[in-house]
Amino acid sequence: MKLYELYPVLKDGVDTLFTQRDSSLEQYLTELGQIAQVNARINGNKKFTNQECFKGFALSIFSSPTKWSTIKQNLDLLNCLFFNVDISELARYSRQEIFEVSEQLVNAGIKQYINKKLDFIFGFCKTINNYKSDGTELFNEYNKLYADGTINDKLNLINRLMKIRGLGIPLAAEYMKNIGFDIAKPDRHIMRILSKDRLNQGAWRTKNSNEEYTKCELFSAIEIISDTASNLKILNTEIDNVLWLYCAKDYCEICESKPQCDRCSDKLRDNCFYNKYSTHNATQLNNRKVSTRRNRMKKSNEFMGSISSSGTGYNRLKIYEPYQNLFEPGRTYNVHFGNESVQGSFSEGYFEMDNNSFQRWSNNTLSYVAIDPGPLRNRIVKIICITPQ
Repeated sequence: MKLYELYPVLKDGVDTLFTQRDSSLEQYLTELGQIAQVNARINGNKKFTNQECFKGFALSIFSSPTKWSTIKQNLDLLNCLFFNVDISELARYSRQEIFEVSEQLVNAGIKQYINKKLDFIFGFCKTINNYKSDGTELFNEYNKLYADGTINDKLNLINRLMKIRGLGIPLAAEYMKNIGFDIAKPDRHIMRILSKDRLNQGAWRTKNSNEEYTKCELFSAIEIISDTASNLKILNTEIDNVLWLYCAKDYCEICESKPQCDRCSDKLRDNCFYNKYSTHNATQLNNRKVSTRRNRMKKSNEFMGSISSSGTGYNRLKIYEPYQNLFEPGRTYNVHFGNESVQGSFSEGYFEMDNNSFQRWSNNTLSYVAIDPGPLRNRIVKIICITPQ
């Protein structure tokens, strides 16, 4: 199912959970404040001052990877140390003054990568030091790039913001939301829940904490939420906030790295791939009594692989993670289907083939699941035999 079909169910689940805590989803969305900022820019034609842009930038820097609940508890301190101080004054801080600021933040629990964060924040102050605090030069520049708010406009603005030290794609999107631009932040929570391992909306798998998502994957997540917002006629920022609340620690904590599937709704569980092809289930799947030898996989009714496009032709066979350890990377194999076979080598989870036989083979299958993007995204090679050459 598409995200626009699943989102209302997910949103109701978040609201129900918060109601059980004598609160409401609306209250939490109000506390986050980003929807209000977006509405102020869209409906009230608000122009954010340079001082407000600095605040939006600093909050985005402080939020990674510090829990938002920690930031929220220390907003008064941050106001005192940064947001109520003129940016021209902050730009003149000495090393000793910055060290004293650092000590106060560490004592308040804001300590992860604090020296690097302060380097980014005070560096940004020096960059915009020539602007008056109550001017709107920064916002005007950003607003011109954002233009009509199309997906291309959003990505153009992100590319511009990534030139600022400290901002990658997720933090650039967070900065945009903080100053009224409607966009989703592709952080680890959102990348995880949209991945093939969960709601299967994107073409990527969940990355470990020491792995990075590609630029293409991050932009794709932004586009998925943008399309969903257009379909539902709501803000990107609302979808972003609700998905984040559903996953984040100290809030719903349902779809974390180790999800609490028993707390998820039946409809979401039925459309979630966590218990089907995800990495966590690889050991369990590999222990099933499937007839195999070390160098041969016999025909089986397991869903083993899927057809996907490789630029000019359908010459790639995706092998699901639970089965990938049965093959040696770089080794040449014969891939058989019926009386036919083609040669290919296994690398990074795929067999790369030298012709387009897979396109014809896929038309002989009767089983359908959503796997890879493209014209054949729903066609699975269900019974296939692979032998080493």
